[in-house]
Amino acid sequence: MVAVRRLYFLLVAGVSLGMLVTGAATLGSTLIEWALSPGSITATFRQTIAGSTAAALVALPIWALHWALAQRAAARSPAEREAALRRLYLYVVCGALMAAIGFIGARALHLGLLLLIRDSGGDAVGLVRALWQLALVGAFWGYHLDRAAKDRSLVGETGASATLRRWYAYGAVLVSVVVVLFGARELLTVTMLAVTQSQPAESRHVVRVVARTLVALGIGLYHAHLTARLDEGEEERRSTLRAVAGFGILALGIAMALTQTSRALYYLLARALGVEAPGGARGEIGGLLASPLSTIAVFGLAWALVRRRLIADARQTEAPRQAGVRRLYTHLVTLIALAAFTAGVAGVLWTIIEAVDPTSALVGPTSTRDRLSLFLTLVVVGLPVWAGHWRPAPSPGERQALSRRLYLFAALLIGVLALLGSGAYLVERVLSTIMGVGPPALWSAVARALAVTVVAAAVVAYHFRVLRLDAATRAAEPGPGQFGTFQVEIVGASASEVAAALARLPSGARYTIRTADGADAAGAEGGAAGA
Repeated sequence: MVAVRRLYFLLVAGVSLGMLVTGAATLGSTLIEWALSPGSITATFRQTIAGSTAAALVALPIWALHWALAQRAAARSPAEREAALRRLYLYVVCGALMAAIGFIGARALHLGLLLLIRDSGGDAVGLVRALWQLALVGAFWGYHLDRAAKDRSLVGETGASATLRRWYAYGAVLVSVVVVLFGARELLTVTMLAVTQSQPAESRHVVRVVARTLVALGIGLYHAHLTARLDEGEEERRSTLRAVAGFGILALGIAMALTQTSRALYYLLARALGVEAPGGARGEIGGLLASPLSTIAVFGLAWALVRRRLIADARQTEAPRQAGVRRLYTHLVTLIALAAFTAGVAGVLWTIIEAVDPTSALVGPTSTRDRLSLFLTLVVVGLPVWAGHWRPAPSPGERQALSRRLYLFAALLIGVLALLGSGAYLVERVLSTIMGVGPPALWSAVARALAVTVVAAAVVAYHFRVLRLDAATRAAEPGPGQFGTFQVEIVGASASEVAAALARLPSGARYTIRTADGADAAGAEGGAAGA
């Protein structure tokens, strides 16, 4: 009954708050436009005033009443104040308002910067409207964030409540980092094109990117500081959401950096082999490399910085769920790199075969060099990434990880499917030739099928061998009914207290207690009851 009442009050408060903020923002913006630029008002002015006023006037008392009742209940009962549903309302509202602050703030900064640039067509009225909306949304955001802070100071914030706050804070950090990275990449690309190709960018576009990047940077830094201030120490480092956000940024950095590294190497190799338009891209090599090199610089730096922080966290303490996130990320990158590497090898073999086949569909040597450049870059990029992330003989805990088994079976699945496809293609070509309906050059079809078969068979054989070794290693480890020798480090207890605890071991088990310097403790040898 209490939960239903709580849900009703907070749900109505949230909906009416959204209606109130929207109506007040629209009403204020319309009045500002009417006051500063009366000549631009159209016939819909009165209708807009009426609609926004109605929304604000109706929503205000409803939100004030329901939120006041929710606040009164929280003041009377600590359980109400620390309820997860209340924290959900506060952080969802803060998240929605923060998203609005990001959009409105970027627009306001964009309009403000345009006014500073001569002959840029700045909009002073639009800037004042944006500032009004930003002030309104920021006031409600600050109020709800302050309510959450006061709740936290009075009753604490643990469990589900702390998790909700981390969802809000780390979500804001993650989105902000992504926006900043793409903005920095775009600005660096524009700069490189201006320097190498004398291609000045359109000022309004550059200002828009700068505004968006700066606002996102401010939001990200604030929420990173908020999280660090609230959860200093081991608790925060062991947070699963911290690991998810970190590995999410890391995965994005790796994907973008590796993709654009492959693209840059492809352009360089193709031009070195005399391909005028690699992949259909024309122009000077400096212009072709501007975007890939910018992406490598920005996302490669993010990759290095986030990886360093995650390694520091793992060295100090790594919770089981954090380790699971790390393993999932590692094996996902390994699988992607394996796919790129094997596709490159198969593509190189396929291209060589088609180059020596007189009936090939390739048109001239330029096409051959173009495709060879593409597949070679996949090999050059995919192989070191796969080798850097893959561990054929890890620790027992890593060997038993679910993500490792998912990787192994996924690699086996891809390899077996490739074998099935190449085998079916080979049989189809042979039968077509026998029946007189296929192309006369049977050897080329066989060679192409063999190229795919060799690569797929190598993938299947290697990963099947690793899978068997993992199974044999797990079978050799002591199970629930097997005996093993273990070394356990205990602090904060005397030898007699440790012996009393060890006395509950199964019958026949024996133990020896040694101090930190390796000396046997007094009365430290013994066995469990019945030994």
